Amino acid sequence: MWAHACILALKQLEDKSYRFIVELVAEMQNILKMLDITEAPHWTTLQKASQRMRGSIIERLVASFVQNTKSRRVRAGIDSTGLQPTRASAYYTRIVKKDKKKRRKIKKHIKLSTVVDLNHQLPISFKVRRGPASDHIDSLLLTRKAHCIKKIKSLDADKGYTKEPLRRFVVEKCGAEDRIKVETEHNK
Repeated sequence: MWAHACILALKQLEDKSYRFIVELVAEMQNILKMLDITEAPHWTTLQKASQRMRGSIIERLVASFVQNTKSRRVRAGIDSTGLQPTRASAYYTRIVKKDKKKRRKIKKHIKLSTVVDLNHQLPISFKVRRGPASDHIDSLLLTRKAHCIKKIKSLDADKGYTKEPLRRFVVEKCGAEDRIKVETEHNK
């Protein structure tokens, strides 16, 4: 697992494909010796290792930061944001718009939902998914994960999180203050 993590870090640093990075590592005997392996793993093995590690290691690392804070209970906040899955620079997209070239519109987004410790400004739990999607889809799962990591004192959220199961979980199961903004006819 350590060797896979190192090769994946190299892949990310070089911004290359799985196949290319495996061929590169296979030709560099010093890297193989340093990783204490005799030959480079197959590129599909590396890809599967990446899928296994993607959430688990990062989630544990992020959770450890929150667990090491001195507070017993946290003031939590939850929100989501949409990101465009493109590697184009802001400069490039601005130039393309000026030239009025036809560019396909990005219909799929990456949605990042996060529960944050508002006192220490640390992420507690998060989920990345394809979007666009409603904010409340992952809210109960994320709040439950956050409460397992560190007990929640209150939960702040905007109008996208007004579903009853989340509110009930926050008040009844967490014993926390519900600070979710209520959607009314007046503020629609």
